[in-house]
Amino acid sequence: MQGEVPADLAATIAQWPVELRTAVMRLLTADPRVVDQDGYRVALNLADTEEAVAAAVLRRWAPEIGLDAVSMGRLDPDDGTLRVLFVGGIPGEYRDRYYVINADGPGPMAEAARTGRVIVIEDTGLSEPGHRTVLQDFDDVVRALVFHPLRDSAGVLIGAMGLGWFKPRTIAPAEVEVTGHSVALAGPTLARVRSAERERRIAVDLQDHLLDLNRTSTVAAVAAAYQPAAEAMRVGGDWYLVKPAEDPDRVAFCVGDVVGLGLPAATVMSRLRSAIAAVSRTLVDPTAVLDLTERYARTVRGAQCATVAYAVFDAADHTLQYICAGHPYPLLLDPDGRARFLTAGRRPPLSAVADPAGEPAGTAELPEGSLLILYTDGLIERRGEDLDLGLARLAAAATECAGLDTGKVCAELLKRMAPPGGFTDDVALLAVRPVGITSRGFVRVLPAELREMGAVRRELRDWLAEVCPDPVVQQDVLVSVGEALTNAVEHGSEQYPDTTVSLEVFVGQDGIFATVGDSGHWSQDSSASQRHAVRGRGLKLIHALSTHVETLRSSHGTRVTMHYGCKCDRPAGS
Repeated sequence: MQGEVPADLAATIAQWPVELRTAVMRLLTADPRVVDQDGYRVALNLADTEEAVAAAVLRRWAPEIGLDAVSMGRLDPDDGTLRVLFVGGIPGEYRDRYYVINADGPGPMAEAARTGRVIVIEDTGLSEPGHRTVLQDFDDVVRALVFHPLRDSAGVLIGAMGLGWFKPRTIAPAEVEVTGHSVALAGPTLARVRSAERERRIAVDLQDHLLDLNRTSTVAAVAAAYQPAAEAMRVGGDWYLVKPAEDPDRVAFCVGDVVGLGLPAATVMSRLRSAIAAVSRTLVDPTAVLDLTERYARTVRGAQCATVAYAVFDAADHTLQYICAGHPYPLLLDPDGRARFLTAGRRPPLSAVADPAGEPAGTAELPEGSLLILYTDGLIERRGEDLDLGLARLAAAATECAGLDTGKVCAELLKRMAPPGGFTDDVALLAVRPVGITSRGFVRVLPAELREMGAVRRELRDWLAEVCPDPVVQQDVLVSVGEALTNAVEHGSEQYPDTTVSLEVFVGQDGIFATVGDSGHWSQDSSASQRHAVRGRGLKLIHALSTHVETLRSSHGTRVTMHYGCKCDRPAGS
């Protein structure tokens, strides 16, 4: 019976250390309906992400009652929405479409989260009309569901959890009861995870606001990443900067590193970064920008020996002027994929010497199809290792990433360059790819306005005719990319002035990869609760016409990458 432990076992347990004794007794005396051989409670105690909480529920009940999938909606009190995640065999289209839903919407998850009522649906095809608006989208995926409200330890509603089966089934009251006990345990765990995430999010938001990525220029696709040495010390002195000049053909890029860690370093970083942003708006010569920054750095306590890599790209003639104050060499990948470091334009770190004079700014060509990577030394340094090995490792990794979009380049370099124990220093990373068309790539950045879509679609159609021999794939790319661009304008950028959307398409041995990026967060409900008769089918088309779709959401915006299987291994024009 519940609460009883045999006397001989209790005597043995009494000899164990107090922490172990307490944990074991709690498990042995708990409700047997929720204690299982897979260690459900242990899994919840170990969960450190929201996905891990949902996955623990799926693992608990999949073997016993054939559960196929779990969905979990977390109430966001700031905007009145549910942020939804899925574990199990739910296709990517539905994960994208129901990423955000209105908490006051008509669906059963929203109702469970709003009312605290358990909702049982044995066949979605026979569900009540109010739920049918949403559930009809899932008829070919999930056919039976139970939605349990999620509450924290104080009993406050914080969301809802859906348990799903891929076929209609009779759901016994006992199943509803025992799964309800499991979800009741998951609620406080989710609240704990969210509380920890909220604290981390505060630090993340601070760093993201300090490193706001300007993507208003239309002459280059840009992406950036910041990786702290330790999650507890999220803010630091590494930075990146993109600053369009008064001349629309010119845009400045900068990566820098302040000595030190934490808030003091971040404060100095923000002052230096702001100074460079201010002067680079009007000054064209990188040397003049660094001269003024040097003078300013001498007045800022903590700025001594800060390093900076600064470059200006002129799209009119595809030239790059750059200068480095004690900073690692910028890395340039030529259109053919060859990597080389830009070693000219050297000068000492900021305010490190009385006379900072050094070499004049270096120059290089940045043609269509090339890729520029600026980074801080944390990316290449490893304890006890010669720096040349780190540079060689970076060149090799970047060469393998040459055919990826800029956002993926940043993510892959962080993954491939990370030491076995993780980075020991903060890393700031900036990837820049000029707009243009080559035999292997199509890159465009355009204002987030629907009237811009027609011209880019015509350019893309002509390019696809040259690089892809399959007319069906050509059409699939055109339609799905067009839908993704429209979504990026309407949802991601919300048609705010000066916002842009980017399109990066590449061909290779594995087919075509197209990435559409925006600077928004898709906070609006894009689910069926706000769909009307002739709209809202873009995500369905994108997923139906693509071999694979990957959606990545970050503080810099949303990036949707679509893959199309096609033998496109012939050069353009052949």
